[in-house]
Amino acid sequence: MSQLPPERLASGIVPPQRPKGRKYKFGRSVIALILREVETRYSRALGGYLWAFFEPVAGITFLSFIFSLIAHKPALGSSFPLYYASGFLPFGMFMAISNDLSRAVRFSKPLLQYPAIAFIDALIARLVLNLVTQGLVMTLVFILIVNMFDLSLIVNWSRIFLGVAMLIALSVAIGVLNCYIILVVPLWEQIWSILTRPLLIISGVLFLPESFSQPTLGVLMLNPICHFVGVLRSGIYSTYDASASSPLYVFALALFIGTIGMILLSRNYKALLLK
Repeated sequence: MSQLPPERLASGIVPPQRPKGRKYKFGRSVIALILREVETRYSRALGGYLWAFFEPVAGITFLSFIFSLIAHKPALGSSFPLYYASGFLPFGMFMAISNDLSRAVRFSKPLLQYPAIAFIDALIARLVLNLVTQGLVMTLVFILIVNMFDLSLIVNWSRIFLGVAMLIALSVAIGVLNCYIILVVPLWEQIWSILTRPLLIISGVLFLPESFSQPTLGVLMLNPICHFVGVLRSGIYSTYDASASSPLYVFALALFIGTIGMILLSRNYKALLLK
């Protein structure tokens, strides 16, 4: 506690003192929630982390094998694994972040009873953990494919970072809104799971949207996932410009959805947790 001036002591008025370390409370809460998430999700065994890596590898291998039997080469380049990794990994990252954020408040319900922990702490903890996990998985898988097949890439990092930013913005926005809806209507989690099953087929993971003509292309590009998948692919394939993708569309949609979700969640989550 800091030394008070003599005139304050003489008057008997003692101003409230800020507890030491209070400014670090937010950071400590997030770190504690991240550690709790790691222990709960991956346990203390190595197998949990290995599965996070082998699951997308298995999916990419399966897609590459099936479509190599149908076509002689992919829509871009000559490597089936690289082509499907460039679509499957961003799609998987989007699904992981949005789905985990949608369950963040409900999962941390016992801890949110404490005034030191807010709902935003639970959201940020899950976001950080998923970004680290999915980012490492994506990096390792691409390194594995490039080295295994001896590929030479001209990487446009600005396009990749833009695509990742679009991915994060959209997944956070949808995750936050779904987090509120699930608290109001718990059945929505199962409904959303059913509604999103066809997304792998219609999100530009297996095909290039630009290969379709209007009006089919216009309908496909209403799906914002197609946009960030296309931008990310254009960062890996120098011959692909993702002309149908619009970062502005994704960021505007994410801002609209995320703002609505955050307002609803911040105003109502305490009452909903008591139900």
